[in-house]
Amino acid sequence: MQVSGYRTIFMYILIISISFVAIACIQADSPLSNSNVNSVTVLMDSGHVYVPVENQAVAPIEVRSDVLVEKPAAATLSGTIDENDFVVLEGIIILDGQNETVKLSGNATHGIVGWSVSEGEAYAAKVDLKDENSIFFLQGTFLEDGRGSFFGKAAVGGKKCTIRLEGNSTGIYENVNQVEVDEIDP
Repeated sequence: MQVSGYRTIFMYILIISISFVAIACIQADSPLSNSNVNSVTVLMDSGHVYVPVENQAVAPIEVRSDVLVEKPAAATLSGTIDENDFVVLEGIIILDGQNETVKLSGNATHGIVGWSVSEGEAYAAKVDLKDENSIFFLQGTFLEDGRGSFFGKAAVGGKKCTIRLEGNSTGIYENVNQVEVDEIDP
């Protein structure tokens, strides 16, 4: 009976060991360990959400009226960008002091955003992101030095609002596939 108990304990240890090896193999194949996926962080430390009063539609920011209330907004997001320029960002967007946990995803592109006589063309990474619940629709532009902004729509308290966030990122501009001018078809 003593030998049978040792065999049972040995079998349990063997099964547990095999389980740990399987978990390690699964984790080794996770997207973050893939060499074609890079880390991204975004810290938008200033911004505003423009909330309509009495469920009125939000006018463009340039046409502000007294039917909008400007409230503070910020975001801290991190995630990945893959070899196909697909971005996934998770974190918190703070709208008027309320934390919204989000998971945003979408595509990034690299393109010209302006022209400087002294420096020539100015390039940026552009991202179009949304969440799976259709609460946030954000378009972002990020420059080579990491500065960037998001502009878009958010649902706050059942109201469609305009949101603008500004801050910095690491990993977006650097990891978006850059299209050479020669590669663009006329």
